[in-house]
Amino acid sequence: MSFGVYARAPMSRSARAKAARKHTPGGLPVYSFRTLLGDLTLTRNRVQPAAEGTVAADVLASPTPIQAEALRLLKVLP
Repeated sequence: MSFGVYARAPMSRSARAKAARKHTPGGLPVYSFRTLLGDLTLTRNRVQPAAEGTVAADVLASPTPIQAEALRLLKVLP
């Protein structure tokens, strides 16, 4: 018995239409709760200037549009 690579079945017209509707009114894609939780992670970077006597600081990465909208809806400040 061999296990080869399986090809995806073609999508029906109704399945394509349903997939196309999976966007918010603002045009952002709709996520599952699990996927959204994984994508809400923001990177925190420690920045240490090269000059002597300077203090290191933590800088958060700018959220993507999806992250920004999710954080706004959750009323959470990054």
